[in-house]
Amino acid sequence: MNRIALLIAVLMSCPLASQALELGGGYNEQIADINHALIAKSGVTWVRAYVNVPRNYLTYGNPPDSDPPNPITGIVEGNLFQSLDHVSSDADVLAVAAIDKLIDTKAVMLDCRPVKIILSLKHDFTYPYKPPHGRVPGTIAEWGNLLTAIETLLTTNDRGKNIDILVVGNEPMFEVQPNTDQETADNYAAYLNFLIGNLHALKIEMGWTFEIFVGALNRPSNVTSPANVIVPAVLGVLQDNPDLVAGIDLHEHVMNPNDVADDIRFVKDFLQPRQKIISTEFSLIELWKDRTDKPLGPWGKKHGYKENTPLYVWINDLIRKAATGKPVSQEYFMSYFNAQSWYPRHWFKTMLDIFAKEGVYAVTYGLEETPRYPWNANELNKDAMPWVLNAAYNGTILGTGKDGYYNTNPLVFPEFQAAIEKLRPRRPGKACPAN
Repeated sequence: MNRIALLIAVLMSCPLASQALELGGGYNEQIADINHALIAKSGVTWVRAYVNVPRNYLTYGNPPDSDPPNPITGIVEGNLFQSLDHVSSDADVLAVAAIDKLIDTKAVMLDCRPVKIILSLKHDFTYPYKPPHGRVPGTIAEWGNLLTAIETLLTTNDRGKNIDILVVGNEPMFEVQPNTDQETADNYAAYLNFLIGNLHALKIEMGWTFEIFVGALNRPSNVTSPANVIVPAVLGVLQDNPDLVAGIDLHEHVMNPNDVADDIRFVKDFLQPRQKIISTEFSLIELWKDRTDKPLGPWGKKHGYKENTPLYVWINDLIRKAATGKPVSQEYFMSYFNAQSWYPRHWFKTMLDIFAKEGVYAVTYGLEETPRYPWNANELNKDAMPWVLNAAYNGTILGTGKDGYYNTNPLVFPEFQAAIEKLRPRRPGKACPAN
C-alpha cells in the first residue's frame, strides 16, 4: 500500500475532527409561518421544520375498532404535488405551498452561503388514534404507501436536492404507541430500517447529498417508568447503520440547562465513528411549565397584582396589551424573571456551551412566535404548555417593532445574537459571486 492510500485508509477509519457548533432557527410544525426576511435578518445558518406524514399524506381504510384497525390504503397526491394549470400554480394547494416555503429558504444567503435546511419527517403513528393508543404499520403494502408518499414529497420539484439533513422521526417515544410494548418497538425499528435503506438508494439515484438522521429523541436519559422501549429501538437503528445514518437528533426541553449534558453523553455510547449529534429543539419549557400556575409573589404585589396571582394570568395580560398595539417593554418583561431565585440566568449560553463542548454539530432554536387571531387564541390556562415564552422574536407577548419585525425576547435574544455573531462564517470585504 502506497503512502497516499495508507493515509486515506487511516483517515477513513477515524472520526472527523470536531468543528464549531452551528446555530439555526426552528419552526417545528409552523412551517407556513416561515419568514425569509426574518431568517436573513437573524443571521441563522440553518432552518428546520417538520411535516406530519401519517396525518397529511396518507389515506386509511377501516375504523379504529376493526381488524386490522386503520390500515394505510394510499396517499393523498394533492398534498404532495400539483400540476400547473391555466389559473393557479402549485401554491394553490396549502400542503404543497408549505413544504416549498421551507425549500425556498435556500434563497436566503448568509455571507454568500445559502441557508441550510433540516426537514424532519414526523411519523405520528397515534394518528388516527389518540395516545396511548396507536399502531405501527405492519404490512409491505402499508410500508409501500409510506415510502411512496415520502419519495414523492422529495422528488417533486427535486426537493431532496435542497435538503441538507433529513430526520426520519420526531419524538417517537411519544408518537409510537403503545411505547411500552416490545413488539411495537421491533416493528418501528424494522420500518425505520426499511425506510432508511430506500431513502439512501433514492438519494444515490437522484444525486442528492442530504444526510439521514434518526430521532428525534426527547430527553433520552430521562425516560420515565414503565420503560419506554421505543428509545432503545431508535438507538439500535442508529448503532446498526453506521454507513447509512449520519447521526441522531435530540430534543432538549429541560428543567435545568445543565441536564443537556446527560442526554448527549448517554447517546454517545451508541454513536459509531463519523456519526454526529444535532438538536433541532431545545428550551426551558419544562421549567416554564412548572411555574405556570405558581404565584407571582412579591414582584407581583410591587407591580399591581395580588401576590397569589398565577404566572399564566400575568402572561395573558401581556398578550392582551400586545393585541392593542401597546406591548410592555422588554425591561419590564425581564424584570419578573430577574427577581426570581429559581430563574437560571444565562441559561441559553449554558446550553450552547454544553452543545459546543460535547461536539454537537448543529442546533436550531425557535425563531419566531407568531400571534394567532383572534388574540384570545394565544392565551394560556393553568395546564397549558407555555411555548409562547420561547421564541427569539416574540410578537405574541412583545408585539411588533417600528421596523416591522417582532420585538426580540430578552429571555433569549441577547445570548442568541451573541452566539450568531460568534459562530457565523464570514467573507469580509468580498462580494458574493454571481449564481
